[in-house]
Amino acid sequence: MPNLLPYRAVDELEVINMFAYSGDVSSTVGKGTCVKIIGSGAQLIDSPVIDIGTPGASYSNTVSMRYGGTWKITDCTTGVLGTKDTPLGLTLWDVRETDEHGQKLQFSPDRADARQAVLSGQVVPVVTRGLLYYSGTLTQGGEGNVAPNAKVYTSAGGELTTSTDGTLVGKTLGATDANLHILLKVEL
Repeated sequence: MPNLLPYRAVDELEVINMFAYSGDVSSTVGKGTCVKIIGSGAQLIDSPVIDIGTPGASYSNTVSMRYGGTWKITDCTTGVLGTKDTPLGLTLWDVRETDEHGQKLQFSPDRADARQAVLSGQVVPVVTRGLLYYSGTLTQGGEGNVAPNAKVYTSAGGELTTSTDGTLVGKTLGATDANLHILLKVEL
């Protein structure tokens, strides 16, 4: 699963805060997942916020709603029959329903913020350009080491790879360290 480590050099103008993740959130969607726009994308005639249901049980004579984003993104995949996804960027926060103790984050937004996480249906920040310290299954030629200045492409499940099957995302600025972490320059 992809992950971004704390070191980031990102301009806030390169972060898009308009799209909600649409996909399987039975497990955590990690920060650093490469995503693409699905559906009709952003259309200003639509309301950017919709009611996505109740946060839990419904009771009579009460109003409790959960809001989410209208415009959707999902994981990039590798090309099928010669086609390639067009990535929007990499997620900066996790998309998850529970914390590490199994407690639902929808009832504690402060805990979600502390963990840099959003709930499914909520808008997730996506970075399109910047320097990111990436931790994932990025490999070169099946080996664990990636050389400096290697080009990085989209892969299945929102992961990144040096294989040229996907769309170019950026390049590495150094070799992988002992923990298989690497500094990426994302340029979308």
